[in-house]
Amino acid sequence: MSCATGMALWLSMVATATAHTSASDSPAVTTFTSWCADVGIGLNHVEWHDEASATALTNRQTVATAPISKGDPVISIPLSAVLNVEHALSDPVVGAIWDTKEGAELSELDILAAFLVYELYKPSDSRWQQYLDFLPRTYPSNPLYYTEEELVQLKGLCVEPFVLRRRHQVNTSFTLVERVVTAGDPNGRHFKPGMLTADRFRWASATVRSRSHLISLKDGDGKWQKAMCLVPAADMLNMAVDTADANLECKTDTAAGLSLSQQRFLCTATRDIPAGTELMTVYAGSSMRRADGRLLLEYGFVPESNPSFAVDVLPPSSEVTGMSSIATAALELLPEALVMDPLGWSTDPAMFAATFLFYFRAATLSEEAINGRSAGDLATALAGQEPLSSAHERVALAAARDYLTAAHAQINIDDFDGVLTGCSEASVSAVQRLRAKELASIDGTKLHVDTYESELK
Repeated sequence: MSCATGMALWLSMVATATAHTSASDSPAVTTFTSWCADVGIGLNHVEWHDEASATALTNRQTVATAPISKGDPVISIPLSAVLNVEHALSDPVVGAIWDTKEGAELSELDILAAFLVYELYKPSDSRWQQYLDFLPRTYPSNPLYYTEEELVQLKGLCVEPFVLRRRHQVNTSFTLVERVVTAGDPNGRHFKPGMLTADRFRWASATVRSRSHLISLKDGDGKWQKAMCLVPAADMLNMAVDTADANLECKTDTAAGLSLSQQRFLCTATRDIPAGTELMTVYAGSSMRRADGRLLLEYGFVPESNPSFAVDVLPPSSEVTGMSSIATAALELLPEALVMDPLGWSTDPAMFAATFLFYFRAATLSEEAINGRSAGDLATALAGQEPLSSAHERVALAAARDYLTAAHAQINIDDFDGVLTGCSEASVSAVQRLRAKELASIDGTKLHVDTYESELK
């Protein structure tokens, strides 16, 4: 698309935006749509409906109000309208708070979450005020908001330790953020007393984690870099768990020759879209990022069907397996992508050895399997995801089988009588669905273990 054509389409979309609101004409929708037009966000036959959706983070859907042709831009956001950590770091009022010795301990996600609270609750309106007001104020289906009774439902599931760890991380981050803000703004001139609370920080953390897009932005040297950003309007789109259900593709327009004011994040129709259709996109490109447990952890839902064939897993730790020091050193040399946490495996037979068995190969390295190799040589062998030897491969398979047997026993809990009191219908439905899926995945993976072992020479 040429710059001239793109600009013409954008101007047309901005004009269209003011003409469409929700079918219910809610004040929140009208205000947000008007703000979109004011900041240059183009909406091509788009409105928001507040109603139930099987995969919604809230009960809001983004819907096409008229037929949209394949290739048409549907949502167009100027990069000047996105919100990311750079806004927090460069803010003339509170930016200096993060540029301290204490602030250096904070992650970018924590800084952005704290800045989100500041922007929403500061005395003067934020430049993103209407966008922030349009966001949900709670995420009851997100495990960060689970009651103690709802947490009990997770007992034995692969996702349980991830949920508990995430809740602990957010609580720990809040304590650290509170300390940094107190040190950087001791008199409460900017972060007024009562502005930054644990509940508000939890909301901001859930918002940033569940709604951010990894998009391309130009840095100070004019080079394209990836950054996590809140992208107004685009982050209202619900997730297509099955990529075949997605009807929009969202990415930065990185065409050469665009000026700063012309650089935009575009959501384009990937096929013809009839009027009344919910507009959906893919949140994560990797099937591992769409594992059912990951969807519950990040977004608070578990779909009825999911073609990703992926399950989260905590591999055996070195403390449990008695991993040798040289094997531990080898793991430290592996690319971060191979040892990322959380981890996942695919129950697709074609991916079994590369994604699931890999962790058990690493965890069961013995002196015999190491056979005098250096940590570097072991790291290379593990990264290649090939058996180190037939004998070691059988040891790894035995460890995998033991893990699966134990996991099956932990997950296969038939009766939750007395636990469901105090649990929302949404959490009960999601957790029960996840439990059934994890059991099926474990059974399927056991078959892969047995089949693979029978084929070993």
